[in-house]
Amino acid sequence: MAPNEFTDYSQGKVYELVCNVTGLVYVGSTVMTMVKRMDAHRSPASECHSKKVMAAGDFTDKVLELFPCSTVKELVARENIFIKQYQDLYGELCVNRDTFLTKSEYNARFYSQDAQAQRDRSKKYKVENKEKVRAQKQLRIECEYCGDMIMTDNKARHQKRSACWINSSDGMCGIDVSCIAAKVQKVYHRVKCGFCGDMVQTNTRRRHERNRDCWTKACDGMNMIEIE
Repeated sequence: MAPNEFTDYSQGKVYELVCNVTGLVYVGSTVMTMVKRMDAHRSPASECHSKKVMAAGDFTDKVLELFPCSTVKELVARENIFIKQYQDLYGELCVNRDTFLTKSEYNARFYSQDAQAQRDRSKKYKVENKEKVRAQKQLRIECEYCGDMIMTDNKARHQKRSACWINSSDGMCGIDVSCIAAKVQKVYHRVKCGFCGDMVQTNTRRRHERNRDCWTKACDGMNMIEIE
């Protein structure tokens, strides 16, 4: 059950579904009326474990407890208590394979394992396909915006650069780059340092003037600073 700021959790309830043919049971929670919740269970888009209980077409639904609360976490926590009791009581007949997990709980339990498994698979692939990986990295393609030949793994980074924007005839991703180009040209415009006489970019002028090389070239130092 996904949290929703408009959900009325004062209508919270925990319920069971029991198959009258196979004896399978399912425990769930909802803030809907039972009629609407059953319609949701019957929906072809539903992938809930309750499908196993409803498969025979003969089942009974029953509200186990009315549980007014304030948040989805409280309702889920109450549902989990019943799920554990049913798992102990019915064993394999309880189709709830695990207690209900919120998104944060699921990520905490499984994401770190999945991420490590993905890293292991990636590492294994690179070891077993060294030549293929090397060839893929060296493959060069033409940028669809500016026409430059670039490496495939550098494509995204290249298309974020100002050089690609300025050289693009139509603009990157349909963006009007005329104003961007003007700003970029202003930033990269070169001016003469007032202290040492070097030509520097406007966006690095302040940093240059604090550099010792600038001081040593200046006849009287930057702002009369004494150079040791």
